[in-house]
Amino acid sequence: MRWIRTLIERLAGPGVQTTPRPLLDPPAAKTSLQEAIPVAFDQAHAEEALATLRAAAPNDVANMGAKQSWYFLSTQGDRRDRGRRLLRQHPEIAWLMAFDPDGYLRQAALQCLNRPPAAAFEFLAIAIRLNDWVPQVRQAAQAAAERLLPLAPPEAVASAAHYLLQRRHSWGRWTNEAAVLDAALARPDVIQHLAGELEAMTSGPGRAILQAILRFPAVDAHLPALAANASMPAVRAVALETLVFGRARWPVGYGWKWIDKAYGLQRRMMLTKERPLEAHDVDALIRAAVRDRFALVRKVAVDGLYARRAEMPDAADIARSLLDDRSGAVRDRADFLLRNP
Repeated sequence: MRWIRTLIERLAGPGVQTTPRPLLDPPAAKTSLQEAIPVAFDQAHAEEALATLRAAAPNDVANMGAKQSWYFLSTQGDRRDRGRRLLRQHPEIAWLMAFDPDGYLRQAALQCLNRPPAAAFEFLAIAIRLNDWVPQVRQAAQAAAERLLPLAPPEAVASAAHYLLQRRHSWGRWTNEAAVLDAALARPDVIQHLAGELEAMTSGPGRAILQAILRFPAVDAHLPALAANASMPAVRAVALETLVFGRARWPVGYGWKWIDKAYGLQRRMMLTKERPLEAHDVDALIRAAVRDRFALVRKVAVDGLYARRAEMPDAADIARSLLDDRSGAVRDRADFLLRNP
């Protein structure tokens, strides 16, 4: 390199001094320059992507969010650098980029969230990342959840809960991050909103949702109304059974039960936990349930009639009226009660 400098000095002539210039700008100056230059931001595209996620079903949010974020950032330059700079200059797109395939961008997006989630997909943007495959993203999601989820409106939490409650025990990456989600789902205002939805629901996973929220004591006050007024017979049956036997039972995952050890035969089965309930006046609910249109509810009512036969003087008379029930299972239960008073 010295001979090149000597040649330049000879060509420049006498009395001309040359100062070598650095080939690259210092890193600090480059970073400062990048921060000062706004990144091209397509506001219409961002709003369209966010609107798409707001309208999506909770089951589709994760896949749609990843696609929307990828398309949003994949058009210009380096995705990671452009995404980070966009987050600093336009933090509202953090709800979109929390679904990005790049873990660095997901982490940065979670750290940029500056308001509580106002829609189901925004709640899911935090909740799904609690089970992220990258530990640093899970830590960022836990910090965001502790800061923002307690302030989320109950309708947003309840809408996301339909998806989350069915996957709560199938997610396997998280550990203590699950506690912050449980605390949000257990809020009394969220449980009240979910109970109202379950009472009006005519189809769908109502039974599974009710079984999942039985782990939260806030649901106990809503069980009599669900047992009496829920549109779905499966919801009425679960609520009535819970009240009659005074215990709330909910699923916690799956395990294996031996069928025949000699042949190595096992059966996969649901594992449950339970907690006791305070005593409720269920006699009126049982008397109403034995006249229910659906055998699923009547079977539970007759089981309750048998369990409460000592406290209900007319239990035998009610059972006798069910001996000609159109359901064989109900008739068998009524006959058993009469033979075992």
